[in-house]
Amino acid sequence: VVGSEEEISRLLLCEATAVVMRICFHLLGIVPLYKL
Repeated sequence: VVGSEEEISRLLLCEATAVVMRICFHLLGIVPLYKL
Protein backbone atom coordinates (compact mmCIF):
# COMPACT_ATOMS: atom_id res chain seq x y z
CA VAL A 1 0.00 0.00 0.00
CA VAL A 2 1.40 3.38 -0.99
CA GLY A 3 2.41 5.45 2.02
CA SER A 4 2.39 2.61 4.53
CA GLU A 5 5.26 1.68 6.83
CA GLU A 6 5.59 -1.63 4.99
CA GLU A 7 6.25 0.15 1.70
CA ILE A 8 9.57 1.56 2.93
CA SER A 9 10.76 -1.78 4.30
CA ARG A 10 9.80 -3.57 1.08
CA LEU A 11 11.65 -1.03 -1.04
CA LEU A 12 14.74 -1.38 1.16
CA LEU A 13 14.52 -5.17 0.87
CA CYS A 14 14.35 -4.91 -2.93
CA GLU A 15 17.35 -2.58 -3.03
CA ALA A 16 19.37 -4.84 -0.72
CA THR A 17 18.52 -7.86 -2.89
CA ALA A 18 19.69 -6.00 -6.00
CA VAL A 19 23.00 -5.10 -4.32
CA VAL A 20 23.63 -8.71 -3.23
CA MET A 21 22.77 -10.04 -6.71
CA ARG A 22 25.12 -7.50 -8.31
CA ILE A 23 27.96 -8.63 -6.03
CA CYS A 24 27.26 -12.33 -6.68
CA PHE A 25 27.16 -11.80 -10.45
CA HIS A 26 30.46 -9.92 -10.28
CA LEU A 27 32.08 -12.73 -8.26
CA LEU A 28 30.85 -15.29 -10.78
CA GLY A 29 31.99 -13.21 -13.75
CA ILE A 30 28.46 -12.77 -15.08
CA VAL A 31 27.45 -9.50 -16.72
CA PRO A 32 23.93 -8.72 -15.49
CA LEU A 33 21.18 -7.48 -17.79
CA TYR A 34 19.65 -4.26 -16.56
CA LYS A 35 16.79 -4.33 -19.08
CA LEU A 36 14.85 -7.19 -20.57
